[in-house]
Amino acid sequence: MEETKYHLILARDLGYVDNIKYKDIKELADEVGRMLNGLINSLTTNNQQLTTNKGDRSC
Repeated sequence: MEETKYHLILARDLGYVDNIKYKDIKELADEVGRMLNGLINSLTTNNQQLTTNKGDRSC
C-alpha cells in the first residue's frame, strides 16, 4: 500500500492528479489499507485458533 500511496503523491506533485482527486483517491487507499489490515488480523487470529485447537484434540 505504501508504494501505491507514494505513486499517488508523485502523480499529484507532477500534475497528473489535481488536489481534489488526490484527496479522494487517498481516502480510498486509506480505506483499502484498513480493510486489508482487518483481513490480515482476522486470518492471523483464525489461524492461531486453529493451531491451538489442533493441540487440544485427543484421539
